[in-house]
Amino acid sequence: YTKKVTDDLNYRLDVLSAAEQDDNQAGERAKELLEVWEKYEKRMSLHTRHNELEEVTSALTQIESCWRMDEYELFRMACDDARVSVDHLLEEARLSWKNII
Repeated sequence: YTKKVTDDLNYRLDVLSAAEQDDNQAGERAKELLEVWEKYEKRMSLHTRHNELEEVTSALTQIESCWRMDEYELFRMACDDARVSVDHLLEEARLSWKNII
């Protein structure tokens, strides 16, 4: 399930980060991304540490906020930060010595 979630979120982040500064749809896509995440988050909370989920929520909220404030460069950086947070979810879900210990 975590792989499905991270693949979907990364796809949506790719679309968002490719948005141009004058893209009228980007704000709606950022809002939609946050709504999609909120649905995923409920199920993810059953098997993922809450601080990891909060980090993703914070990163995705930052994207929408930067777009609304017309801070295009911060918007791009927020997309990159969100991608790191999302990728970290998958890394934490993988079976490894680091995650066992």
